[in-house]
Amino acid sequence: MRKTVAFLLLISLAGNGLCSDGDWPHYRGPNRDGIVPVKNLLQGKSFGFETDWIRDLGSGYSSVAVVGDTGVTMFSNGSSDVVMAFDAASGKEKWHYDLGPVYKGHSGSRDGPTSTPTLHDGIVYAIDPHGTFVALSLEKGEKLWAHHLGKDVTARVPHYGFNTVPTVVGDAVIVMTGAKPDHAFTAFDRKSGKPLWNSGNDTTTYQSPFIWKREGKQHILALTDHFLMELDPKDGRVLWQQEHTILDNESFTPPVMMGTNKLVIMHRHMMGGYELSWSGGVATMKELWRLPKYPQTYSIPVYYQDHLYFLRGQFLTCLNAENGEEVWKSRPPGGRALTLMDGHLIIVANSGELTAVEATSEGYREKARFKVFSEESYTPISFAHGHIFMRNLKQMARVKIVDRAKD
Repeated sequence: MRKTVAFLLLISLAGNGLCSDGDWPHYRGPNRDGIVPVKNLLQGKSFGFETDWIRDLGSGYSSVAVVGDTGVTMFSNGSSDVVMAFDAASGKEKWHYDLGPVYKGHSGSRDGPTSTPTLHDGIVYAIDPHGTFVALSLEKGEKLWAHHLGKDVTARVPHYGFNTVPTVVGDAVIVMTGAKPDHAFTAFDRKSGKPLWNSGNDTTTYQSPFIWKREGKQHILALTDHFLMELDPKDGRVLWQQEHTILDNESFTPPVMMGTNKLVIMHRHMMGGYELSWSGGVATMKELWRLPKYPQTYSIPVYYQDHLYFLRGQFLTCLNAENGEEVWKSRPPGGRALTLMDGHLIIVANSGELTAVEATSEGYREKARFKVFSEESYTPISFAHGHIFMRNLKQMARVKIVDRAKD
């Protein structure tokens, strides 16, 4: 069933782009947390949505990355999986690059790519499910370098293909290659593509690295199939690892941070809250709560005002982040993914309607709803330079926020 593979677009955090304010340079936003950092977009307003443009697009689960006036996404054109750059104002194609033959859907999935490109310093980093990993010029789409994960780079091929999202830290671009021994992570020079290091003795499935600042330094924090690991991005040295014991054969989520030292670990059928502490540079992970057989979802939570919001199956759900207790759940609006914007949860409902729900522990409060697509979407929205970018398996659109009080 298609529900079985909705997770393929909900799995990753990436890149540390040298980007301007307002850009959305990689999956789940500038801070890789599914939160739009811009304020005063929706609060205290009678707001709604209007479509700027809508265009046809091939099958694929990738979300949209935007830097300046250029957006990038990935899809299948029927014969190839492609990376496409487009003009953000009009949706018109600027260039496209063929990655190789279409990754055919199987076991309930649909055709096309599942990872999301990372945009950094004028370069597009993209991976297709077959393992083709390319660096392209953002301006013209010219190939700068390429590798094949699993062929010229040691990697473990997941059941639904590669979905890891490239993460840029300093001079390195890091992906999760998920192979034992010592190939859970692989780093490349971001400009030349030269392999720099490999590290991490565990398997991975559909996870991606997460940039984490601790004590003023950028580190890599990532979930492998069995461990939470912190790595030095310069040489791949594992600074510490803790077994998380929340195991699943479809691991997909990044660690969801709740403040500076608490986090949520989640797989499709289980989730738990943890607190980290350090002694001598080594972390200890204390379990705060656990919900076995609970999530039934591939929706990555967002954290807001001491609560977690996510879609459990088709139910929008609010949890108390301190103890994991369910506060409320709602069948409307349905959907597969959400993004937090100015105190509101932005969701593409199963009906194809863009929906805004107030993020509050007091219950379900729908604030706006606008029809964009005729079909559901598995992809979270992106937000760049005042506009929402959304897509499903057939179309892509840009939507603007409007003041309904002026109507």
